[in-house]
Amino acid sequence: MDAAAGYREPERTKLGEVLVALSTAIDLVRPRLVDHERRVAMLAHAIGCSLGLDPVELAELVMAALVHDIGGLTISSAKRDRLLDYGFEDHTHAASGAALVEAVPLLTHLAPIIREHHTSWLVSRNRPVSLASHIIHLADRIEVVINREISVLAQMTQIRQRIAPNHDGRFHPDVIQAFLRASQSEAFWLMLDLPDSLPRLRTAMAPGDRDLAEEDLLSLALIFAIVVDMKSPFTGTHSCGVAEVAGVMAELAGRPERLCRRLQVAGYLHDVGKVGVPVEILEKHGPLTADEMPQIRGHSFHTWRILSSVPGLADISTWASQHHEQPNGEGYPYGIGGADLCWESRLIAVADKFTALAENRPYRAAMPAMKAMEVMRDMAAKGMVDPGITSLLELNLGMIDQRRRLAQSRETRFEKAILEVLRQAELVREDHAEPIPAE
Repeated sequence: MDAAAGYREPERTKLGEVLVALSTAIDLVRPRLVDHERRVAMLAHAIGCSLGLDPVELAELVMAALVHDIGGLTISSAKRDRLLDYGFEDHTHAASGAALVEAVPLLTHLAPIIREHHTSWLVSRNRPVSLASHIIHLADRIEVVINREISVLAQMTQIRQRIAPNHDGRFHPDVIQAFLRASQSEAFWLMLDLPDSLPRLRTAMAPGDRDLAEEDLLSLALIFAIVVDMKSPFTGTHSCGVAEVAGVMAELAGRPERLCRRLQVAGYLHDVGKVGVPVEILEKHGPLTADEMPQIRGHSFHTWRILSSVPGLADISTWASQHHEQPNGEGYPYGIGGADLCWESRLIAVADKFTALAENRPYRAAMPAMKAMEVMRDMAAKGMVDPGITSLLELNLGMIDQRRRLAQSRETRFEKAILEVLRQAELVREDHAEPIPAE
């Protein structure tokens, strides 16, 4: 199977498209509030237009709004649920979200906006907070208070009356006035339920959008990997390990440099569909029940769902989502094998299985590399993994395993830094709480 012969250069990927995909991943963690990020982005854009922001400022606003709650993936599910309460203001997820995007050079400018998107106007008078943060703050609270079970038009007057007084100084007065001007129109509210909101958001982002170079895509993929891996200490650096093993093995196989980097991206992204799997299932010590198994088996399909909509990632979405397929056709979610299962997907599958065997799991300790290799050989003999790629792994086992451990060690340090940000933000929140009067 000659992967290099059939490889074609993919089309360019836009930053805005990746942010849309990231917003979809965030939604999987909060099924109670599907499309929250996009709806907040739509509201923020309308308020920004009412304020007279220029096109570049609006583009930055929409980009920040699409990922404003990325830090919510690093906090407990109980705290995430509290974010749905209008009166609850949490700064821990805002701080960790800022730390995550700050690690990506292309997104560094969004970090201050995300960090302060729950800061009240009264508090902001004592420190610099951008107008974009204030806009997202109001848009976010409007979105969580909307009852999706009834017509939004039946609620518009009540919501406007709830926001307008601003007795506690929670929202920026100019932002409130812009909201009140824009929200007089029924169209302001009806746009939230438009099935074609994505083209509108893409148009809004265009003045600040850009094509991604391979190094940009790698750094963005790493952020996806970290937010997935941080769900459980047992998968704490898994995606990073898979990415490193996949990239190294592709190099050893003599593949083109760009293909090697894209396989590394696929390794970072292969488990992004797991963001919607409850941590109780990920950390279960015993066998999964009949109800739990579909949630695990569905994660690779959700990886495809998140990535396949991004222009320029068609190849990566295929390889990443097929990491549980088997050459014998007995894998999932598609049940493909033989000639239908490409070399790249087979490589990601080998990288995934070897890395998992070398890591601690709730039901067993990490295996030494030689023991993991024995298991891999057995799987290859049964048609569960590609025998040629497995042989390549065995021939270079020491070097590949060392590279894996080094890569996972780097991610561990970054995750510890994120956890320290969360700890410090929690201390600040306790010391400087911003009480919201009871409704």
